[in-house]
Amino acid sequence: METAHTIADLLDQGRKFNLIYIRMLDPARLHERYTFNGMEMNSAQWIIGHLAWSEAGMVLGLCGGQIPKWPWLEQFAAGKPAPDELELPAFPGWTAQIADLHQRCLDHIRQQSAEDLATPTYVPVANWHTTRQKALYHAVRHESFHTGQLGWIAKVQGGKTP
Repeated sequence: METAHTIADLLDQGRKFNLIYIRMLDPARLHERYTFNGMEMNSAQWIIGHLAWSEAGMVLGLCGGQIPKWPWLEQFAAGKPAPDELELPAFPGWTAQIADLHQRCLDHIRQQSAEDLATPTYVPVANWHTTRQKALYHAVRHESFHTGQLGWIAKVQGGKTP
C-alpha cells in the first residue's frame, strides 16, 4: 500500500500545481484558443476537461474502478476537437465535478495493494500492455504534460505566473 500512497500523493501534487494556473484563468475565456507559430493550440477548457477524462480512464478505467457517466467527459478524449462551450456545465459546477473525480481517483489509488498494482492492464489509446502500477505512473506524468500549456495560457491572459 505504501507504493499506492506515494503514487496518489504524486498525482495530487501535480494537480495542485496545475490548479495554481487554473485559478489564474479568466472563466469567461476558458474556451479561447491561441495560435503559436501558425498552429492552433488547445484551449484551457479542453486541457482541463482532458485531464479529467484521462485521470478517469487511467486511474478508474484501467485499475478496476467505475468511470463517471457524465455526458461531457468523453468530449475530451485524446484527439477529439474542443466541444462548444455551451455544451458544458457552468464553470464552478464543472470544476466541482472534476475535483470530486480527482478525490475519487486518489482514494481508488490508495486502495491498491501490491498485488493490485502488479495486475496486467491494457491502454487502448496507446496500444500498450502494461501493469496498473505503470499505468498510474503514466497518469502522474500525463498530469504534468499539460502544466506548461496551462501556464502559458495563464500568462497570455495576464496571470502573474512563476
